[in-house]
Amino acid sequence: MSADSLPRRFRSLFRARLVSLAVALAANLLLLFGLLDLEQSLITFAAGTSVYAVLTVLWWRCPSCGRYPGNSVMPDLCEHCGAELFGHDKQIVHIEPAAADNPQRTITHLLAIRFLYGAGLVALFAVWGPHMDRAPVLFWGVTLASMAMGAWGEWKWWRCPHCGGYLRRNLWPGRTCGKCGGKLV
Repeated sequence: MSADSLPRRFRSLFRARLVSLAVALAANLLLLFGLLDLEQSLITFAAGTSVYAVLTVLWWRCPSCGRYPGNSVMPDLCEHCGAELFGHDKQIVHIEPAAADNPQRTITHLLAIRFLYGAGLVALFAVWGPHMDRAPVLFWGVTLASMAMGAWGEWKWWRCPHCGGYLRRNLWPGRTCGKCGGKLV
């Protein structure tokens, strides 16, 4: 199933979820550039994320099985029935022979990198957050750059060591790959 063959309601819901996330991000960016004050930015951010949460909890369901398709904004596959939804991840990438030989070690390294990245963000907020009023633009710039690096790392490395397809976008990838069925842990 391609994105064009998905039911119209599902595609409309996807767009509404995406717009609500864009509103929340825009509120943060406008605050960063000094175009909104803190109160207006927080209200807009809270409204955007609340709309996203309500749309997700109440109506975000797989067209095939009717269950929650997963934590991704734009899922390739439903995590319950395996139905192809947006299907952007069709290509097989070149896999290093060492990664395919020991997938448990590869997944362990990826989880360790994710943990250290998360711990670094928490440390950034814990150490620098209370003092952000001294240089708020620098604080938010470093925060956004860190988030962009994390997103790029997820896109580049959060892949199955067997087939090269993207792993589930959860904290834990599961015991097997949702695309090829290869054992991960």
